Amino acid sequence: MNDNDVREMLERRAGEATVSSDAWDRIAERIAEDGTGPTVLAFAPPRRRFKAAIVLGAIAAALLVVVASMAVIQASDTSEEQVRVADDRTSPPPLPDREPDSDPPTAVPALGQRPVWPATTDEGLARLQAEADAGRRPDLLDPRAVAGGYLSERFFDDASRRLAQNFAVEEFFEGDATSGEIPYTSPPGASTGGTVLVRRAGGDGAIWFVVSSISRRIGIQVAAYDGKKLTGEASVAGGGTLKVEISAADGTDPLSSESRPVTAGKPIDLRQQFAGKPGLIVRLRLAEAPSGTVSFTEIRVDKLPTASPPPAPPTPQTFEAGAQAAARRWVRALSSKDADVAWELLAEDSRRTVGGRAGFDARFTELAGGWGAWDGSPDTSYRVVSLLDEGAGKADLPSDLPRLGVVVLSGRVAQEGAASFQTMSFPVRGTQDKVQIDPFTDINIELDKADGAGVGSRTVLGAYAPAGARVWFVLDGATPVGPDTSEGADGDQQHATFTSAPALSPGRHSFTVVVLRVDGGVASRSATYTVT
Repeated sequence: MNDNDVREMLERRAGEATVSSDAWDRIAERIAEDGTGPTVLAFAPPRRRFKAAIVLGAIAAALLVVVASMAVIQASDTSEEQVRVADDRTSPPPLPDREPDSDPPTAVPALGQRPVWPATTDEGLARLQAEADAGRRPDLLDPRAVAGGYLSERFFDDASRRLAQNFAVEEFFEGDATSGEIPYTSPPGASTGGTVLVRRAGGDGAIWFVVSSISRRIGIQVAAYDGKKLTGEASVAGGGTLKVEISAADGTDPLSSESRPVTAGKPIDLRQQFAGKPGLIVRLRLAEAPSGTVSFTEIRVDKLPTASPPPAPPTPQTFEAGAQAAARRWVRALSSKDADVAWELLAEDSRRTVGGRAGFDARFTELAGGWGAWDGSPDTSYRVVSLLDEGAGKADLPSDLPRLGVVVLSGRVAQEGAASFQTMSFPVRGTQDKVQIDPFTDINIELDKADGAGVGSRTVLGAYAPAGARVWFVLDGATPVGPDTSEGADGDQQHATFTSAPALSPGRHSFTVVVLRVDGGVASRSATYTVT
């Protein structure tokens, strides 16, 4: 039976399937009953119901065309990494010290830094994400379905066109919002099996992908790949035949493949020469004797980076591009109710001001209805303006401000059921490696003219701000300018004013005031004015 036959059979069954709590088992059994499909897969009951397309995608993902979106897993390289397996959800024991050991060894998970399935390249992952966004790959939005599809492919036997061994997928254990582990047993009910480690790039709507799989019967410890040589060793818990397959991380054909007899507990040298590759995927497949039980471990080892000088602070252009991307991600996270992503994008000052994560969560519904509404506005413009120059004026500022800017949003937006043209803004901070949103502060800014007011073409615009703070005015996203005048006001305030030159043209104009205190606290306030 060829791939098209399997695809047609799965599509036919999708129309007949009734999704319920035991859908994983029943759909697999129905496919097997007609004698044309793969062997029955056993799945532990899922935590929630799945659409038939998701279920079938997990069963036969090895025979479908797959495509996807990139993410890099930040994995710990310490012994504190927790790995769950089917029957033991504590940290597994280390590899044996070159002596036979009755305890099964385990893989070292921290070595897999990037995807191994369903795609290994950035381009492939991007195409796959697009497929999921279009509704054609819903299976990739569920981690258990991804694990099932991955295992289906790894246990598939090309010669017989069937699964070489059944497996049972268990519950998904979430590490954080973007990572988790799925234990499995193979054969179902046996003590053999392992864990599939998965990741995704962001919150809801981002696809899941496999970064490594860990067998309870095969341990692997890869030291490094320097662009020329792979070094490391492995060990197995049972004797038999071990197939060692090394592929390039760009998804090309295997670079080497060999089978060798192995003995339980005896170290297996994995050293080989592979010059000029960006990374390697190491896959070990053990067929134990005399049972024939199949186990496999798979990790990815990317080339060690060469030493390079520290990156220069971002230029205004790169900062503004990064700030706009961060601003769009923050608004999208609020709109999609992804509090974890929105929180990660917040600067430390805003986190403290809002009252930590508990205070942020308490305000999340309000933020989602306010800032989140901008995500659905088709004509929203994002304008980013850098505020700090490289030279003069920076010596008296905090060292964590190599870049500071303001993002100005303007457009017609619907909030609380009413749509109107609005202008809103928030500051952004840039460091050498990231840009963060800084919308919360205890700085008070009071505009001279209320939002929505009509003004003349030569109207003096102004605002009250804390005394001693630096003040910028941003008109229609143009280069920020300082006040024309600034004088003390009541208490500890200053009154700063600005007059546009040339005169304002008829129509709507966005007006933003940005205030920076000497302690690094920053705030902005925006309004829309109309010249008649």
